[in-house]
Amino acid sequence: VGIDPKKVIIFVQSMIPETAVLHVLMSMVTPQNWVERDPTLKDMAKMLRNNDSQTSAISYGLMGYPVLMSCDIFSFNAHVVPVGVDQLAHMEISRDIARRFNYLYKTEYLNEPQPLLTQIPLLKGVDGQKMGKSFNNDIKISDDEQTTSKKIMQCITDRSRARKTDLGHPDKCEVAFPYYQAFADEQTVKEVECECKSGTRGCADCKKQLGCIINQKFAPIREKRKEFEQNPELVKDIINEGSKKARIEVKKVLENVQDIMMLYR
Repeated sequence: VGIDPKKVIIFVQSMIPETAVLHVLMSMVTPQNWVERDPTLKDMAKMLRNNDSQTSAISYGLMGYPVLMSCDIFSFNAHVVPVGVDQLAHMEISRDIARRFNYLYKTEYLNEPQPLLTQIPLLKGVDGQKMGKSFNNDIKISDDEQTTSKKIMQCITDRSRARKTDLGHPDKCEVAFPYYQAFADEQTVKEVECECKSGTRGCADCKKQLGCIINQKFAPIREKRKEFEQNPELVKDIINEGSKKARIEVKKVLENVQDIMMLYR
């Protein structure tokens, strides 16, 4: 998306308490029914009910999670936000909150953030469902090569294909082929598509190659991760420095919001 890596700030949200204050203020202008219909909240509530009936009740903090996510955006008064397709509904509630705030306080201060999608705006989990670490269906960069290859072998392919010699349908391949489109080069994608359609490539062989491609893609990132693991003080310095810079910007936004709401500070 044309972002200069040298200008990227790495920070930890808990080190910026102003975001939490902004969350409280924005929660005062957000109707409860807006939050209740947020897909992310619904998914998390469903997971709670499935995992443990004794903790299935939604907490006050979890109810406010969609507003807090919006405040991650409002903290920098962003115009655009890089997201996946599964976050479009949340972007909508963020725009609704910004619009309502501006209407109530007769201002145009808060931007209505727009989504910035990539060429691959959605990747499903290996089981064909929404990907998430809570669902244990994700491909982690921190996984080793063996774990990654094992997960890829679990990927859902074309459910209508029973034998290797059956003619495949890449457009019906739920997970494996979209992963090829995301991680492989154009020539490899064309070869996979052609061999699948002609019945000369089996799903198992296809996923073995895919695992190798993904591991190769992650190799330099994993190597860099090892360097950081061996130098935790450097990681702390990066986070501390980034959080200080981020906090300066968030403070400006919070102060402006407080002034608009005519609050003492």
